[in-house]
Amino acid sequence: MKMEHDELRPVEVRLLNLMGIVYSGHRICTWCFSGTTRHLYYSSAIHESQLEKLFCLGGCQDYAFGEARELSVPFLMSDRLGLIWLGENIVLSNGSPMLVLMGPMFYASTSQEYLRTRLSSMASDREIPFTEVTAYRSVLSDVPIVSAQTALAYARMLHYTVTFKTLAPGDVHYQTQELLRNSAPVKPGDRSWADYSLVHSQEEMFLQCVREGNLNYMDVLNSLNYSVLDLPLSGNPVRSELYKVVANAALCTRAAIEGGLSPKIAIDLETRYLREADKLTRVTELRELNVRLLDDFIRHVHQARNQGDISRHIQECCEYIATHLTDDLSIQRIAGQIGYAEYYLTRKFQKEMGVKLTDYIKDARLDYAKVCLLSTELSVEDISELLQFSSRNYFTRVFREKTGKTPTEFRTQHNLAEG
Repeated sequence: MKMEHDELRPVEVRLLNLMGIVYSGHRICTWCFSGTTRHLYYSSAIHESQLEKLFCLGGCQDYAFGEARELSVPFLMSDRLGLIWLGENIVLSNGSPMLVLMGPMFYASTSQEYLRTRLSSMASDREIPFTEVTAYRSVLSDVPIVSAQTALAYARMLHYTVTFKTLAPGDVHYQTQELLRNSAPVKPGDRSWADYSLVHSQEEMFLQCVREGNLNYMDVLNSLNYSVLDLPLSGNPVRSELYKVVANAALCTRAAIEGGLSPKIAIDLETRYLREADKLTRVTELRELNVRLLDDFIRHVHQARNQGDISRHIQECCEYIATHLTDDLSIQRIAGQIGYAEYYLTRKFQKEMGVKLTDYIKDARLDYAKVCLLSTELSVEDISELLQFSSRNYFTRVFREKTGKTPTEFRTQHNLAEG
């Protein structure tokens, strides 16, 4: 007689087994909270009271019981100390909701000076007593350091434990919530030449994916030793992740150009990601940005390599249009950006793309208008102005010509279908 997994081992028993596995493997604590009252049922943490307080003070508790309640996958959170927490909302055998938490952990070695500075700041803000700063430093010195790959592996294990469903690494959700930036002196770690040699070989593997525009790059990355690539670059975990974004942006830019992507497009991508990274202040935000950065570069190279008959200048033209749909896109301005005379650009564009440049711009804006209609509450007139159409009537006319519906009809029919 075949028995179902749930008949053999209820979710509570499976979680108890997993709790022992993760603690014995990396000394990572597991916590179980009521999904409705936030009451802590139990944990495997030795310093339970201090760590639970840090979980609450760092904003991770509010995120886990707020935004994250809508998630059906595990999520990784981080706070201003650089602590990483892994969570997932589950349903117990009796139907009750519960938050399962694993952590805290660090992605990289964190300097005592950084922790002292941050804890002193928290004491100044009266979040913890000054008399307990030393005790908290001692507690944090016992927090395990794991690679990002290990954290993702435990996230996937947790999800399988409670659902019997497998996840890809990219399915795990990263918290993206703004926190204040803090800096700390850079203290280079003691690394052997063998370490850096291994880093270089692993690095070359994912850069080759960029050069090739390999859309199956996740298969390659999953085979890498991520702990090697997670070198601690600073005693400040947030700054360490920022340095990795900067380094990866530079490396991907060079590899993309070597793979055939226009230098201008590659450098524009690099600039865009660096500007975004400069605004982020959470480890999980920067980690997620690093993933998006790699994916974006690879897809651009893939597209360039599969459009061999499209010159680099026309690729740059298309890229400029795609990233400036709400700006003035006159032929004069585009020609100035590309470095061509207006007459020569329009002829070359139509020859290579098979469509007039003005029609290409109009169609790109109409495609973006669909996104605005379906994902925002902007009025038709606002969208018309945003996308530089001369009037609402003209926008409505060309939209109907392309879709067979007016903007209002398009939005209404989609909303009815969704409902």
